[in-house]
Amino acid sequence: MNRKLTVVVAGIGIAGIAEAQQSQLSIYNLIVRNNLVQANHVYGQVIAQNIDLRSSSGNSGQPLEIGTRLGAPNADGITPISSQSTASLLVGDRIQADYGDTIRLMNGSAFLDSDVTRAPIATVDRSGNSTPLFQLQNQGASIQRASPAGSAQASRFDSVFNAVVTEASTYGALSASAGASIATANNATTFTIPSSTSVRRVVFNLTEAQATSIFNNQNSSVSFNLNGRDVSSIDSIIVNIAGFGNSSFTTQANFTGTVTSDLSFRQRLLWNFYQNDNDISLSRNWYGSILAPAANLTGNSNLDGAAAVNNITFNAEIHGPTWTGVPETSTYAAVSFVAAVGGLTVWRRRRQAVAA
Repeated sequence: MNRKLTVVVAGIGIAGIAEAQQSQLSIYNLIVRNNLVQANHVYGQVIAQNIDLRSSSGNSGQPLEIGTRLGAPNADGITPISSQSTASLLVGDRIQADYGDTIRLMNGSAFLDSDVTRAPIATVDRSGNSTPLFQLQNQGASIQRASPAGSAQASRFDSVFNAVVTEASTYGALSASAGASIATANNATTFTIPSSTSVRRVVFNLTEAQATSIFNNQNSSVSFNLNGRDVSSIDSIIVNIAGFGNSSFTTQANFTGTVTSDLSFRQRLLWNFYQNDNDISLSRNWYGSILAPAANLTGNSNLDGAAAVNNITFNAEIHGPTWTGVPETSTYAAVSFVAAVGGLTVWRRRRQAVAA
């Protein structure tokens, strides 16, 4: 896949700096660096470079449903939007679709870069029949385009994904927390939180071999031991998974215990695939958010968390919660400085021409 390094000069201003002070996975339920091909239901907000619903790209014809839990307070860990004019979907480049494909906004509006005008808002078959690409489910929702082309949503997408890449790299360099342990016995793996309440950000580190042994086994179970602590005494739990630069990560393990029953625990849990530039395949329900900016997410089991990935073709649902972890100030110092002077250096996918 071709990529180029570009410098986007934009008036990001104060809003961009403020956004960079928190994890993007606490804002968006799904962040896609390249192509969103399929994700059947996404409870929260979505930002993607491209949406490609064509069957030739792997879409099964299932409608893309976005913002299911954005309308009112809920028990899924998704923050409701303030009004139906608020963006529930942002697209930085283009949309491609077959006749009959649908993007269903259950709440909120779509904000599209003006380059999206090259793609249909109503898909048309060869006989000239048309059907709306977007279905807006609430009064006050709308489809809005940025102008000029390549400005508003494109630069916003760049700032979001630049922050995501920074997060993955920063967390991947962290050492495991003192007192944190991982133990496996009889195919049951337990991640034990340090007992000291002074350790508020808990870090576990797994090698590729360890992760394969734990997760790629249908007889395995995975659980977390709070070690006598209350969840409120923990700010975040980061599990760094190294490797998978030449192989795919596949999970067949079952999650058990606190992580499946306690929403506040899942809100704090982040799986950081900071070196994975292949596939992440979920064949069992996954709990906790996934940070994998260079990986492709596939699978047919639900994700109870947020995700930041390169591409996604996911025949399942992405539920809440979003991640509540807050990066240290130093994580985004460079990003905030660059944003303040109006420039942002990011990896951008090379845009391709779209047939008229």
